[in-house]
Amino acid sequence: MKNLPLLGKKITHRYHKGDGYFEVVCDIQSSKIAKGILMMVMRYCKSVTIDLCFLFEAQTTDELPERLLGGLRFHNLDPDLCPKLAAVPTTAATSPASLERKVSST
Repeated sequence: MKNLPLLGKKITHRYHKGDGYFEVVCDIQSSKIAKGILMMVMRYCKSVTIDLCFLFEAQTTDELPERLLGGLRFHNLDPDLCPKLAAVPTTAATSPASLERKVSST
């Protein structure tokens, strides 16, 4: 994973691969800057609409057109009503380098 976007460089990620799924956990708490931005955004969540989309990014022209994987909309989200999740410990088995080796070997 050599060309990580800004989000991938500044916060900790954990990767989980199972039968039929691939999960990426972005730990916003691992960066003071990201945490500060999140806290500022949380204050305004009840009055904004956030559209979030995931797509397959083309790296070459023969991979065009890019394809939308999915999207969701947060509208008038109240963070106080969201359940609090327990922290998941980071292990060497879920680091980007170890996952890249596992995925490329299958």
